[in-house]
Amino acid sequence: MIKIIGCLIGDFNNVRRTCERKRVGGIELGRRERTDFNNFIDNTELEDVSLLGRKFTWLRPSGTTRSR
Repeated sequence: MIKIIGCLIGDFNNVRRTCERKRVGGIELGRRERTDFNNFIDNTELEDVSLLGRKFTWLRPSGTTRSR
C-alpha cells in the first residue's frame, strides 16, 4: 500500500473548536460550520498541526478579534 504524504495550507475562515476564535461583540460561528469543517478534515484524513508558542495566528490590530 502506498501512502501519499503532503501538506495542505490555506485560509479556511473556520475553526475546529470555539476556543480557537475570540471576538469582542461579534457573531460567533455556529456549530454546523465547525461540524462541517471537522468532517472535512476527518474525511480527507488530514491532521491538524499543533501550534508552538502563540495561541492565535491572526490578530486584529484593535485587539477585538483573534483567530487560530
